[in-house]
Amino acid sequence: MRRFSAAVLIAATTAALALTGTVQAQPRSQLGPLCTTETTPADQQIAACDKILALKVFKGAQLATIHFWRAVAWNKKGNYAKVIEDATEALRLDPKNVALLNLRGSAWYDKGEYDIAIADFSDALKIGPPNGTIYHNRGNAYRGKGDLVHALADYDEAVKLTPNSAYSWTNRGGIKQALGDLDGALADINQAIRLEPTLPAPLTSRAVIWRAKGQIDRAVADASTAYDRKEQVVQQIDPELRERIRSKIHDVQVA
Repeated sequence: MRRFSAAVLIAATTAALALTGTVQAQPRSQLGPLCTTETTPADQQIAACDKILALKVFKGAQLATIHFWRAVAWNKKGNYAKVIEDATEALRLDPKNVALLNLRGSAWYDKGEYDIAIADFSDALKIGPPNGTIYHNRGNAYRGKGDLVHALADYDEAVKLTPNSAYSWTNRGGIKQALGDLDGALADINQAIRLEPTLPAPLTSRAVIWRAKGQIDRAVADASTAYDRKEQVVQQIDPELRERIRSKIHDVQVA
């Protein structure tokens, strides 16, 4: 799983505060907050950002901020080509923006373009201070291309910088398991479960480790608990999608 954080977004948030004050001087006083608030529904956010861009009153870093937030909205919709388009335009205006590089790198990752994603994450790490979220994201990209050694090194950094992230512990455990270090993998997954005991993913990972270690009863127990927790989420989804998710969960368990 790729991740974002307040630390990564700080540059864009600072610019957004300045932008909001400017837009509120315009007749359409709500456009700024709608465009630059992460919780705005995607379609509303895109529409607000479109209207601000149509005003043609911003340039430089402020204009980059509008493109950044529209890219965030496109990301919510899973339209990664549009994320890359807006993030690239924003980086043309503000080329050393770490949040933009992380966002674009994440979109390249979601498109399966791991080498390009790694390049963006690497640029972000060169520009800004050490950041656990970006190391985590680059680790995911290395894992995606099958480079487990570099993935492990990045997850090591992510765990050091963000020791309370269950996702980083889980992913590092997965790499250790793939490299044959079952005891190290188990220790990482156990830490992830201590941090986030209600997450299904670490339990699923631990079930795989228990099975590899020949402890089938423990594997079944963890897999069953993970399934129950996934079902709690699935129950909140419409019936058609619920059945598709159940089928997917079943396929994964059988595999």
